Amino acid sequence: MTDETMTNDNIPETDHLSQDQGTEETVHTATDVEVTQTPSSLFRRALLGGYKTPDVDQYVEKSKEVLDAVIEENRDLKIRIDEMRDGSITMRTALSSALKFSENISESAVREARSILEHAKIQAERYASETANANGTLAHEIESLRAHRDRLTAELNQTVDSHIRLLDAIETNTLSESSRQKAHDLLELGNQV
Repeated sequence: MTDETMTNDNIPETDHLSQDQGTEETVHTATDVEVTQTPSSLFRRALLGGYKTPDVDQYVEKSKEVLDAVIEENRDLKIRIDEMRDGSITMRTALSSALKFSENISESAVREARSILEHAKIQAERYASETANANGTLAHEIESLRAHRDRLTAELNQTVDSHIRLLDAIETNTLSESSRQKAHDLLELGNQV
């Protein structure tokens, strides 16, 4: 028996059966465990068509290890998904809070700017009104002072003219009694001022 060996049960087994030979398949799992199998290498068959128990046990053990690793990775991924969801919710909450804060600051700044602008307009109107009133008052005062100046100038001119006449009369000794009285009154008036 060249390709056949005897087992404890005296059942010959073959390493390869021509009908089971095929292409090699590579299986990748989520944990990047690579299992390379061919249909003929999956199990060694006993000659009577059954599979060898140690091969099946070994395959089941490998499958269990891969399945356990995939289940563990799945658990880890679920935890990461939950963490990301929580983080996403936290980010959304933080973003929402930041947006509300930004809107509140913007609204507050707009309200304050409007208030400042309104106050400035009221002040400007008040100053314009006060300036207009002051200009009117100053113009009236200026006119009053000009009239007073003109009156004083006229009175002063009359006084000067009167004094010139008195001086001329004194030089000529032609003063009348009424002129002397006027000169005396004017001198007293000049002393009072």
